[in-house]
Formats: sequence, C-alpha cells, structure tokens
Amino acid sequence: MILRRALGGCYRCRCLIRRYSTDDRVTLHSLLQDAATPAQRTLAWRAWSGLSQDLQATRHQLLHAMLGVLTTDQKQDALRLLTVLDSKHDADQLDAKQRLFYGFWAYSVLGETQRAWQSFAGLDAQLQARHAQTFMNRVVEVGDWLTGVRIWHAVGRVRVDELLLLIPNVETFQFLGHLPGDVAVFRERIRREVVVHLNRINKTGAAYTLLKQAYEQGSRISQAELGTTLFKLSPQNVLTLFDMASGPFNHRIYMAAMSACSQLGKIDQAKRILDQYLEEKAYLRDVRPSQDNKRDALTLVMSGYARRGLIDEVEALYTQFDGEADAYMLGTRIHAAVMQLDLNRATSLFKEASAMVKPDRVLYNMLLHIQSDVMDADAASQTFSALLDAGFVPSAYTASIMIDLFAHKRDAVGAQRVFDEMEGRGVVFNSVVYGSLMNAYVEAGDTTGMRMVVEQMQEKGIPPNSKTMNIVLKSYLREERPVADSQALVDAMEKSGIQATDITFSHFLQSHVRRDDMRGAVKTFKKMLDSGLTPNEYHYTIMMLGFVKIRQLARVTEWYEDMLDAGIKPTFATHAVLLNALVERKTRETVRIAEGMLDAILAAPGLDITSRFAPKYIAPPDVYNPVIKDRAIRIDIKGATRLFREFLKTVAETTSRPNVRMLTYILKCYALAGETNAVRTLFVAAKKDVDRMYRLKRGPQLTQVAKGARFLLSQPLTVFMSHMKQDGHYDEIERVWHSMLLQGYAFDATNWNLYIQALLDAGKIERAFAATETMNMRVYHKTKEQLAGAVALLQSGSVLQTEYGLEEGIEVWRRLSSRFPVTSKLADATTPAEETQTA
Repeated sequence: MILRRALGGCYRCRCLIRRYSTDDRVTLHSLLQDAATPAQRTLAWRAWSGLSQDLQATRHQLLHAMLGVLTTDQKQDALRLLTVLDSKHDADQLDAKQRLFYGFWAYSVLGETQRAWQSFAGLDAQLQARHAQTFMNRVVEVGDWLTGVRIWHAVGRVRVDELLLLIPNVETFQFLGHLPGDVAVFRERIRREVVVHLNRINKTGAAYTLLKQAYEQGSRISQAELGTTLFKLSPQNVLTLFDMASGPFNHRIYMAAMSACSQLGKIDQAKRILDQYLEEKAYLRDVRPSQDNKRDALTLVMSGYARRGLIDEVEALYTQFDGEADAYMLGTRIHAAVMQLDLNRATSLFKEASAMVKPDRVLYNMLLHIQSDVMDADAASQTFSALLDAGFVPSAYTASIMIDLFAHKRDAVGAQRVFDEMEGRGVVFNSVVYGSLMNAYVEAGDTTGMRMVVEQMQEKGIPPNSKTMNIVLKSYLREERPVADSQALVDAMEKSGIQATDITFSHFLQSHVRRDDMRGAVKTFKKMLDSGLTPNEYHYTIMMLGFVKIRQLARVTEWYEDMLDAGIKPTFATHAVLLNALVERKTRETVRIAEGMLDAILAAPGLDITSRFAPKYIAPPDVYNPVIKDRAIRIDIKGATRLFREFLKTVAETTSRPNVRMLTYILKCYALAGETNAVRTLFVAAKKDVDRMYRLKRGPQLTQVAKGARFLLSQPLTVFMSHMKQDGHYDEIERVWHSMLLQGYAFDATNWNLYIQALLDAGKIERAFAATETMNMRVYHKTKEQLAGAVALLQSGSVLQTEYGLEEGIEVWRRLSSRFPVTSKLADATTPAEETQTA
C-alpha cells in the first residue's frame, strides 16, 4: 500500500506493482534492478524518493542501488544524483570518498568541469587510480580534454590511454601551450607520452607535427620521442627533424638519419652523418659505438654507394672497419661490382667473401644477377648449382634472375624451361616471376606466349601490377599497335587501382617516336608532368631521339638544355643521340664538333648506372658509332680504325665487347676500301659475338640461335656477301650461308636476293632455282598459316555478320575460299550460315 501511494494511482504503475512481491522492500529492490530505460529509472526514482519517514531504513538500504541506477550519461539522472548528495539524511549514509565519486560523475555529465575536477582531486591516490578509467571514459565522451589532462597528471598513464586517443583530435596541439598553471610543468611529459602513443597507433604524421612544433618553440626532445618517430616517417621528414634536433644522439637515431639520406640519394650527407657518429664525443654519453653498431653504420652508407656502383667509396669505408665483417657488409662490396656490371671483380669478391663467411642465398643471388645481366649462361648455371649444393632452396627472386638471363638472350624456350624447373622445385611464384617470364616472351617476339602467361597468372589468382602492365605495353610497342590500344589498357588498369609509372610513359613516348609523331610525344611528356611524375634521363633521351629522326636538330639541343636545367645528368645514351644529331647535319663543322664532344666524353666518362652496357663506367659502343659511321661513309679507314682500336683498348680486360652495330660500320668501311681479309675477319667477329650472347653450350656444341635473335646478323651478312660477291668468292658465300642456316639464323629479303645473285653469277642456276623455291615455300607456308587463321575466323560468322551482314558475309567467305584453297579441310568446311544453323 505504501509503495502504491508513493508511485501514484495510475494504471501503468499498478501494472508494474502487480509484477512484484507484496513486500514493499522486495518490490522496490526488484524495480531498481530492472530500471534499464529512462522511464523505468523515473519510476524507480519516484518510488525510492517517495518512501515515508517510517521506511527510512528501507530507503537507506536501497540507497547504493539507487545511486547505481542514476550513474548514467543522462542529465536528468545527474540532477537526481546531486539531489541525493544534497540531502542531509541520505548524504550521511555515504562516506567522503563516495560523495566525491558521485559528485564527479554528476558534475562531469552536467559539464561543470571545474567542480568535477575538485571532486576527483579530493579522492586519495588509490581511489583515483581505481576509478581513473571510469572518469576518463566520461572525459572522452564529453570532450573535456583539459580535465582529462589533469586526471592524467594525477594518476599517470595507468589505464587512461583514452586520453591519448582524445588529444590527437585537437588540430594543432596548441593546447600544450595553454595548460593551466598546475599542469604546465608537465607539458613535456604530456607531449612525450602523446608522441609515443601516436607512433603506437600508427598516426606518425601527427607525431611529426607535434615534434616539429616543439622544436620550433625551443623545447627539448627526448631520445625516445625522436627515435620512435623517425623510423616511421618518410625520408624527407626524417631529415627535417634530424636537422632541427641537436645531438648527441643514440645509435638508432643516427641509423634512421643515414638511411633517409641513402633513400633520397643524398649519400654524401649520409657520409657526413657517419663521420659525426664515429667521432668520440658525438655519440650519446661520450661512449664510442660498439663494433657491431659501427659495422652496421658503415654497411648502411656502403650500401648507398654500392647502389650507385661507386666501388672506390665502398672500399674506402670497408678498410675503415677493423672488426670482423659479416655477410651483409661483404655483400655491399659485391653489390657495387654488380652495379658496374664488372663480372670479374664481382666473382673475385664473392670468392673472397666465401673464405670469410658462409655465403647465404643473398650473395649467391647477387652473383647470379650480374651473370644474368652480362648473359653468361655457363657461369650462371655453375653458380645456381653451387647454391643448390650449399643447401639453399631457390627463392622467387632466384627464379626471376634465371628467367631474366634467357630474356636477355631472347630465348623464350629457355626461360620457360627454367620456369618449369623452378616450379618443380617447389618455388612459390609471385608477380615478379610471372613478369620476368612475360618479358622473356616479349623479347623473343612471341606475344602469343606472353598472353598465355597472363592467363596463367589469372588462373593462379595473382593480380596484375604496374610492372606486368608495362610489359604488356612493351609487347604493344613491338607489335606496333596503335597508341589508342595502349591508352585503353592503361585506362582499364587505372580503374582497377593500378597507376601509370615513369616506365609507362616511356613506352608511350617510344610509340609516338616510332611513328614520327613528335606532337603526340610532346603532349604525352606534358601529361606525365601533370600526373605528378618526374621525367628522368630516359624520357628526355627518347624525346631527343625523336627529333633526330625527323631531322629537327635544333629541337634536340633545346631538349638537351631543358634536361640539364632540370638537374638530370646525361647518360651514355643521351650522348649517343647528341652525336647522331651532329653527324646527321653532314657538315664539316658539325662533324668536327661531334669529334670534339666524343673526345670530351672519353676523357671523363664518369659512371652511368643507367647504361645497359658492361661495364657501366666505360663509354659503350653506341657513343663511338655515330663518328665511326661518318668515317665509314667517307671511306676514312684510318679515322675509323683509330676509334675502333681506342674502344678495344678501353674495354681490355673487361667483359665488354664491340656490338654488332659497331662491327657492321667498321665492316662497311673496309668493304668500301676493298680490304677482303679485314671484311672476313670482322664478319667472323660479329658472328662470334652474337653466338656468345644468343647461343648456349650443350656439351662441346652450341645450340641453335635463340628465336628472338635470328635476324641479328642480317646487316653484317649483307655487307659480307656484297663484298665477297664482287670479289668472286662464291663458294665462301655458300659455305657461310648453309652454316648459318643450320645454326638457326634467319635471312631478310636482301640476304636472299644477294645469295641467289651469287649463285647465278657462279653459274649454279639449278641451285639458284632451288634457293628461290625454298624462299617462296617459306613465304607460302607462312601465308598459309595466316590464311588458315583468317578463314577460321571468317567461318565463325561473327566478323562477317558484323562487318558485312550475314548474306554478304557468306559471299565474301566463298570468294576467299575459292581464291585461296589453303587445305582440303578448309575447302570442305561449312559456310557461316550452316555454322549458325548448327549452333
């Protein structure tokens, strides 16, 4: 009855009362337990506060349950809490700690932060620590970071990480400069903890902003703050903070700064930081770095020099270390030789390292890398066998290196053989390996094989990336497909999240240049700039080459000057293009300038790590070729021979050799001068060079030449046969011809015409007719394959129906099949109409 009077006589209240016991105390206790919604809490509050004086004992017994019900985020409940605390009879039932606790809760909900903080500050340290997380949750919910900082100061970081999640939401962290007096002294501690927390939750950019502001305000940054932040920043931001800071630093900070310099190409700055690090008083606490730390620091800077092929600098740092080198330090020495494509030096350093440490797979891969680049298949095979004998399992990187070897040789069959062998050894392939195999097919001119590899990737669920996209673009370039096809591919890839790279734009530029479309090339170059990519030496060189082709030689000079203004160092290829431009003018003045420029390049060639020539510190044959070509045209044997011998002297005791183009120019020169023996010797040299690069040893014999390299000797063979025919050496021509035929070489139309003329001049008419028939049959078989594919496509009816309409398409097919009776099978094939009916 008493509870009914307290609740009132409404129907809803009577329904609630019926659910509980007739005992008022039990009924109210149950009502408090079920008070989950605001309406139920209101009923419970009315029931509890409406108890009469004769039920004060029950009221006090249920006080704590009532306070628990009211501890919510509702302002109405907070006001009820304050009512209880202001009640003399009820407040006396609570101790001081409880009054402060509920007071903080109520005031924080009502937004009275000053009174909330006063309540919390009155608690003892143990109770503060116990309830800090509860209070902090309230601080985060209402966004009262200032009170949160005070709580954080009072109880430390124990169970209050929510504060650190709250503070980064303040835009500029300027609140650290506006803290009240009682917490301002802890400003640096607060900032340090915030920085550490930001790094832990991967908000490194915010940590960088906070540290940068602190340096600008003259604050002192701890080693922990700086060290944990640097290793997660971009290289440029690392150097920004490092330059703003003042030492001494610890090992971790020095390593981060040197690594950033190396990544940005600022290797000289990395060397200066290294020198500072190795000084006795530069290191933290005036303690010299340990041998391990010193070795790690030296190796880091050595690797930066090694990536640029700077062997002397690498060796100077290596001799600076008086301890025991590890495999990584020894590997940087090999890496420098690899970047210079100096196989002899790399092999020697590998043997030296093997005597000091057990070579790991990384060292073996380094040696394989250079052997692949210089196309030394025999040496690579031996190194791979040694890797297996040492107990190492080939990695995906090992597989890609070996496949790249055959890609350089334009041998898709060999590349596929390596792929299958690696798969049999359990190597897990990634997009890099598939990209290498795709490239091998493209280099061999087999775009069908390349597409099969793409299908394999799709079946394996390996997504394409920018590298595989660029390889497909390369195949489009080899097939001379329209630029629109390449653009369609790039657009499709960009929709799937694959972005164009600098290599992508180089393919577009080459496509325009091959078509003499320099307007399109210039537009593509500007488009690259607009996309945010930075053109490199390749892009400028391609543009210069394009203007050489269309004989706008003044534009070549303009682009060269633009390249220098952009701070890009010319490469050997750039110099070759410039020399070609000068020689193409065909005036005495420009040829004289070209000769002077060549002398200047040879006097100080420098290092060109972009060159594909081995070794990379020596000017390649294509730098000599423009002037040698001019000498050959002028039949200046002495001048051409002088340059040729100068080149041979330069590359002595290296793995480099004159290329086929250089030998062809010298060959022409001696042929025009009537030097038969020299022509014979130079042609043999050219053939040996191609044999070395594109044929493999199988026991004592060489395999046939790689399919993609079959036509490489066409031009020198033309010069050789023309000269020998004039001198009447018909038998020698026939002997060379049949030998090359057996070795897998192919001949162009000029070669065939010269061969047949030589047979006719020698009176071998029957052999001439046989050669003519052989050539015609080759053309016929090739045409037959093309026609078979075309007729099969026409038989499907889809193309004919699309282009002509069904009835007209049938007539076109009949005309084709009657005109070109390719095979009896095709002659008896059904018509498109019959195919349609069958389907």
